[in-house]
Order: sequence, then structure tokens, then C-alpha cells
Amino acid sequence: MRQIKYFIFSLLLLMGITIHPNAATTLSTSKSQVTKGSSFTVTVKASSVAAWNLHVSATGPVKGCSLNVADSTADAKNTTKTFSTTCTSTATGKITIKLTGDTTNAAGSTSNISTSKTVKVVSKS
Repeated sequence: MRQIKYFIFSLLLLMGITIHPNAATTLSTSKSQVTKGSSFTVTVKASSVAAWNLHVSATGPVKGCSLNVADSTADAKNTTKTFSTTCTSTATGKITIKLTGDTTNAAGSTSNISTSKTVKVVSKS
């Protein structure tokens, strides 16, 4: 009997979690490897968000690779937003792109964002 109660409680808890969608924010790069002097695009996609405060920064042999966006929807409803920036490699090595910030969905749930990607820079052949 006790196991049945736990099973039912677990089911109800799982159903409650799936009813309220969470925001998902992804970081992607157009290339995982570039040659010195080449450009690539960094894209941030925030899904099911009503407000966002996102920052992209990069370390390593790179220039022009930053993005700062903060805003909200006028109707406070969830939407999907996509932001991008162009980065140019300046020397061989490794570029680390970091996404930080937070998003809030229409239900008021806030998600802290912290993720990174690496792009390898090789010399021209």
C-alpha cells in the first residue's frame, strides 16, 4: 500500500513538471574548426522565454565576438528569440565562447545560463 502511494505521488509530480515547460537556451557555432583569419557565426537560441538577459564573450585568438541582449516580450508571453554575432580568428589556437545570463518564462520561472563552446583555429595550408 505504501509503495502505491509513492508511485501515485511520483506520477503526479512528473505530470506537474511536464505541464510547465521550461525555457531552453542553446549556444552554437557555425564551425568547430577554422583557419587563421577566417570568420564564423555564433548563435544563441532562447525558446519559451518571456524575458532574457544574455551575454556572449570569447577568449583566445579572436576579435569581434561579443553579444549583449536584454529585453522582454511586450505581452509577457513566451516566444523564441535567436541572436547571432560574427567572430574572426586572429591566430592559431583555441577560442572559447561563453554564454552567460538568465531567462524567465511566462510562468515567472527563471533559468540561469552558463555554457561554452570551443572553436579550434589552425594555420592556412
